[in-house]
Amino acid sequence: MGVLAHWFAGAMPRSHGIFAAIRQAPAAAEPSVAALRDGRARARMGRHMEAAAAVRRRGGLGNGLSGADGTAVIFTIGHPDTYASLMVGFGRPLPGYRNWVYTSLLGALR
Repeated sequence: MGVLAHWFAGAMPRSHGIFAAIRQAPAAAEPSVAALRDGRARARMGRHMEAAAAVRRRGGLGNGLSGADGTAVIFTIGHPDTYASLMVGFGRPLPGYRNWVYTSLLGALR
């Protein structure tokens, strides 16, 4: 969980602006931008599937969570919109965000 939290805390400050630009209405209506958005989402989901499988191999995903459930938890907690809401919208400090990611993943994926 620490590796994921560290990665999200490091990547999101650099990339959340890209996600915001892609998400904006005029850009999202452009087919090439929509294809980029969808491709990036599929790539993120694939990486999160790998992470959920690694969590399972290490004894996580208890409480009846499937691999798809674990993937969804990681995807949601580590989503750029979640980051933007917490960091930009509510001004959460980066160490607080990293800690929130860690404790949320740990709590959800044990």
